[in-house]
Amino acid sequence: MILRSKLFAVASVFAASAVAVACGQDASRNADTAVAATTQASSPATSTAVQTETVDAGSACNLVPRDEVATVLGPNTIVALSATPRCRYEAGDKTLAIESGALTSGYDNLEDYKSFNSGFAFEEPVPGIGDAAFFSHVSSELSFVKGDKLVTLQVHLDAESEDYNAASDKNEELTALTSWGKSAAARL
Repeated sequence: MILRSKLFAVASVFAASAVAVACGQDASRNADTAVAATTQASSPATSTAVQTETVDAGSACNLVPRDEVATVLGPNTIVALSATPRCRYEAGDKTLAIESGALTSGYDNLEDYKSFNSGFAFEEPVPGIGDAAFFSHVSSELSFVKGDKLVTLQVHLDAESEDYNAASDKNEELTALTSWGKSAAARL
């Protein structure tokens, strides 16, 4: 079983790299975030999902623990990726991806972050999370800044989550991301 899981992990790295290259992305950057050590979740009779054996100390999984994510994604939520500074939870077709980094990796400062995100009609300010937070109605994504940290959470709950249509109803996504965002900000 473990051998099969490790072969699956290697195949996943190869597939992710091939997709990244086809999309014009740096394959080496994406490959280093792939699942390194995997094992079959539960037993073959109850689940065929793959999960990581441990959560990396610098992983964004530490910002929103699995038990909190499972309240929305479901009881079969697994950690599918735990690599500094990223995390990905999965439960069937539902996912939550988290990434944490330095504010200056994408913006000059907090005012630049707020100005940039305020410039889009589909970006909604979300009060009460860190120093500033925005929800994207297009990508079902919440980003926030606290101190010198920038955290992004993206959820997929159903087809509307990733339809990139700002007019779609994304209230369930906003509610879940707001809760997880507050939790993550409290841990920074």
